[in-house]
This record gives sequence, structure tokens and C-alpha cells, in this order.
Amino acid sequence: MQKKIICLYSMISFLLTIIFYRLYYISQNKNFAMVSEKQSSYVLDVCNKRAMIYDCNFKPLVNTQSEVFAAVVPSPKTLTTVAPFVEDEDKDEMMRKIKSGKPFLIKVNNYNIYDDGIEIINMKKRYSDNQLATHIIGYTNGLDDGVCGIEKSYNNFLKQNTQKIKIKYKINARQDNYSQALPLVDYGDKNNNYGVVLTLDKRIQQITENAAKNIGKGAVVVMDAQNGDLKSIVSLPTYSPLDVENYLNDVNSPLINRAFCAYNVGSTYKLLVSCAALEEDYDRFINFKSTCVGCKQLDSNIFKCHFLAGHGTIGLRKALEISCNPYFIDLALNVGPMNIVGLSKSLGFGKPDVLANGMATQSGSLPDKTELVTKSDVANLGFGQGKLMTTPLQIAKMVAMVANDGYLVAPRLVKGISDKSGKNIEKEMKHIGQTKIISAKTARTIKEMMVSVVEHGSGKKAKPFTGGAGGKTASAQTGHYRDADGKEEIVHAWFAGFFPVEEPKYVVVVLVEGGESGGDVAAPVFKEIADGILSVSDIKPSVLGRSQAVGISKTVSE
Repeated sequence: MQKKIICLYSMISFLLTIIFYRLYYISQNKNFAMVSEKQSSYVLDVCNKRAMIYDCNFKPLVNTQSEVFAAVVPSPKTLTTVAPFVEDEDKDEMMRKIKSGKPFLIKVNNYNIYDDGIEIINMKKRYSDNQLATHIIGYTNGLDDGVCGIEKSYNNFLKQNTQKIKIKYKINARQDNYSQALPLVDYGDKNNNYGVVLTLDKRIQQITENAAKNIGKGAVVVMDAQNGDLKSIVSLPTYSPLDVENYLNDVNSPLINRAFCAYNVGSTYKLLVSCAALEEDYDRFINFKSTCVGCKQLDSNIFKCHFLAGHGTIGLRKALEISCNPYFIDLALNVGPMNIVGLSKSLGFGKPDVLANGMATQSGSLPDKTELVTKSDVANLGFGQGKLMTTPLQIAKMVAMVANDGYLVAPRLVKGISDKSGKNIEKEMKHIGQTKIISAKTARTIKEMMVSVVEHGSGKKAKPFTGGAGGKTASAQTGHYRDADGKEEIVHAWFAGFFPVEEPKYVVVVLVEGGESGGDVAAPVFKEIADGILSVSDIKPSVLGRSQAVGISKTVSE
């Protein structure tokens, strides 16, 4: 009997020792502690705020507006308190959430709501009600993934640097009673201000959007003439990233970024034809003259001038001023189409401009040798018609080349990645070096002629209040018709130019779909943008008189 008692005692002691060490292991095991914690608490995910998108001066382009939410522990008392502050369209959503019996989040219209079981959270909206640069920033889907624009190009980075806000509630063992005590609100890392820094300037973007607001369809590009940084990009009609689904079937296609689309460009291309001529033989073509009688017949085709009475015998500067089609037909035939096409290729016409991962413009269309066989083919090329199509961004590069003494600049949209403070560039996106395309002599001559277009020619309505400008108008035929009977052809209005005249800083390209007249419709938009930029920039041009602003060399032939 004594041996049995000793054996039983030993077994009990052994089992108690095992139980003791098991309890000790459980108490020290973090995984079990986490499971226990989860079983005694409920975590409400409030929001995942994606990383910032800044302008070139580290001004936020997203997360600029706030909205108020209430985290509510459902009970008759809390629901009575919060219901008056919930908008009618959100009350059905609130009733669905109440049925779950768990704490829920609902948008309210008042910050001053006080009651046990209600926690008020002030959260940043990703997009504002009047969001700037929508076609560049893009938008996200229901899974918080970028669908287009910078949101898509930098989706991984923007998601990895998310600020997560959570609320933790204590619950009982049966998980059916949420404590009315103050929950634990975790705001995450408030000091995480990593973001994508764009070259856009928020002030210039706002000025451009205001100036272009009456354009039904079209685009505006503002670019730094000296380094290619894109300061503003506008596409119209625009859309709200807060309500994208309502724009999906819109016949005006507001989701398309027209600044990156290819169009018939018309007379803006005369600038490139002029450059090609002077590069081929400056002395010959600076004095090249042609007689306009209101039209030009080649083979069986008749090409009309906008001035049917004819301009008479004119030279290059006058032809640019008044945008005479027959003159540029003769010029193109004498220069040769491949010289013109060759210069166009050097500028990147016919190729897309890549601005970020997955974000590029259309390539446009540049005729090749096989498409420039007849004189009529060359004639169309001479004044920017036929199969030639380019993007507003490509036209901006062309103007910048002239304004920048013959150097081509590469467009840049992303300046870099900010550090955690959101005040400095941690990783900079390199500038592509400038490339010499045409001589300074040619560039300066064409630049002076562009100033003459604004001072004396078709671009008078583009002249800023101060500083002067150079530019070129265009009314580009498209071959498309508005009416079923084929009477009204759609004509796009363009103005492309630079300002101020002395040391040009900005290039602006304005496109108005179906705008008819570049001088009457697009040029005034350019002027408003130029005046607005000069009012906020550090450029301090003197108030120039008419003769001072022109600065045309007397050696340039009429």
C-alpha cells in the first residue's frame, strides 16, 4: 500500500510539474498573448492615408481637405446622439452597419459631438472638391490601388508609406459587449510625410485652370523653357476623382488627358518648317519670297489661303505674322520634305514622351518618305496638315527649342521623392541634358519673328500686360465634320508661345478643340496665363513699350 501511495504521489507531482511549466510557457509566449488580446478587443480600421503628392515647392496636391467621422459603439443612446449629424444619403449605410452589432464608422457634419461610445475623428480627404491637376494625379479604386496618373505610376510607394488610423475597443469573453470606456485611438506615424514631388507648381496650375475654364474641350501645357519642367498641365473637360463612375460613359470623354493626345496642329508647325529652312541655307531662305494670290494649285489640288484676296509678294517674317499658307507651301517645296521631317524627328515628333512609369503621351504621326511623294503631300506638310499629328507637349518642346537658343529640353514631370519631413528631396529624378538641335542664329531669328507675330500679326490677343511674348497661332483642319451634310469642318484652335521676351522663362501651349481661330480663341487664354504667372513669380520684367518688346533685327527680310 505504501508503495502505491508513493507511486501515485510521484505521478501527481510529475503532472503538476508539467502543468506548471506549461502555464509558464503560455504566460511567456507572445503569440498566445496576442491571441488573448485579439479575443478581448475589437479593432476598427478608420483609414489608410496614402503617401503625399507634392508640387515643386512641397505644397500638398492631395490630402488638403478634411472631413469628420464618428466611430460609434451601437446602442440606443449613441444612435440617438449621432443620427442628427448624419446626412440623409448616409443614413441607410448607418442602418446597415448597426445590424452588425460592432463599432462602425460614419461620416458626420459636425465635429462637436460628445457622448460615451462616440469617438470623433478628423480625417484628410484624398481628393478635394475642386481637385487640381486631376489628369496628372489620377485616382484610386475601392481597393486603394492607383488606377491612372501618378497614383498608378507610384502605387507601391504611395501604399507602402500609408498612415494607418485604428481604434481599439475592449470586449467581454462572449464578444457581445463593447466597453463604453474611452477606446485607444492609434494615429500611426503622424510624422511620416514621404511623398512624390512633381514639377508642377500649384499656383501656376490654379492660374492655368482658371484661365482655361471656359474651354469646352482642349488642353494647356505650361513648361519651363530652360529645363523642361512641366509647371502646369490641364485637360478639359475635367472630372472629379471623388465620383469617377459618373464620368465613365460621358460622350465628352473627360477621363482622357488631352494634353497627351495627338492632334492636327496646322500653322504652329510653320515654326519648324522655318527652322528647317534656315538650317538648310540661312542666307537663301532668310530672303526667300513668294507671291500669294489667295490660293495655290498643285496638280489637281487647290490649297486656299485664309485671305482669299491674297497677300501679294512677302518674305518669311511677314508670312509668319499673317500665317500665309501658300508661302509655306512654296517654302516647303524648296527646302525639301526630308529636311523638315529630319528636324521633326530630332525633336521627338512621332515618338511618345515618357514622364513616369506607365505614363506617356501618344506618339503622334510624322509622315515618312513614302508618304511625301507628290507636291500636294509636301504642301500639306508645309503648313502642318495632312497626316501630321502631334501632342501639345511636343509643340511645347518645339517652342522651347526656339526660346532656348536652339537647345532641346526634355519634359520632366516628377522632381523626386521627398524625405520623411516632406520638405526636402531625398531621391531626385535626373534631368536629361539639353541637346543642341538648331543654331543659336536660327533660333534667335525665329524667336524675333514669333515676337512680331504677337506684336503685329495674328497673335496680338496673346500679348501680356508686361514683358512681351512670342508665339504662333493655328487653325488646324481635321477632316472631320460636325454636321451630317458635311458642311462644317471641325477646326482646332492653337496658340503656342513663350514669355517674357527677354530671357524667356515659360512656354505655354493652348489647344481648343473645335475652337476655329487660334488668334481669337486660344491666344487670349495664353495672355491670361502669362499675366497670372507674372503676377506671382519672381520674374520682374520691366513694362516694355511696343518697340522695345519687339526687338526685331532690321536685317531680317520682309
